[in-house]
Amino acid sequence: MRNSILQNLSEREGAAEVVADIVTHNFRKFPQDVRNNLLLNLSEREGTVKDAVKIVAKNFDRLSGSVRNKRLLNLAQRDEVSGDVIQIVESNFDKLPGTVRNKLLVTLSQKDEAAEDTVNIVVKNFDKLPGTVKNKLFLNLSTKDEAVNFAAKLLAKNYYQFPEDTRFFLVKLSRKG
Repeated sequence: MRNSILQNLSEREGAAEVVADIVTHNFRKFPQDVRNNLLLNLSEREGTVKDAVKIVAKNFDRLSGSVRNKRLLNLAQRDEVSGDVIQIVESNFDKLPGTVRNKLLVTLSQKDEAAEDTVNIVVKNFDKLPGTVKNKLFLNLSTKDEAVNFAAKLLAKNYYQFPEDTRFFLVKLSRKG
C-alpha cells in the first residue's frame, strides 16, 4: 500500500520532491522493483531530476547494472544534470561497462556543463578508450571553448607528465580554440 502511494505521488507535481527525499533517505528499505520505478519517475520530472542523479550517485553499487546504466544514459541527455552525471562517470569509470561508459562520454562531451570534466577523464584514462571513441570525443570537445581552454591549461602545467599520445590529443584539442 505504502509503495503504491509513493508511486502515485512520484507522478504528481509538488509531491514528487517529497518522494525524492523519502527515496534518498530510505533507499535500502524499498524493494528493488519499487525503488527502480520510483527512480524512473523521479528522473523524468523537471523538479526531481537532480534528486534522481543524487540517488544514482549515492547508491551506484546498490542499483542493478541495467537500471543504473539505463538511468545514466537517459540522464546524460539532460543539460541541467550533465555536470553531475560526468562526476558519476569519473568516480566510477572502471565500474561501468565499456560500451556504456563510452556512450556516456560521447554524449556528455557535447554538453557545455560537462566539457572540462570530460577532457579530464579522457586524459586520465586515455589508454583505456578505443580509437573511435577518442576521435568522437575530440570532434565533440573541439567545439567547446571550455574544453579547449582546459586542454591548453593542462598542457601548460603538465606537458612532460603526459604520455606522448595523450600530449598529442591535448595539443590538437588546444589548437582548436
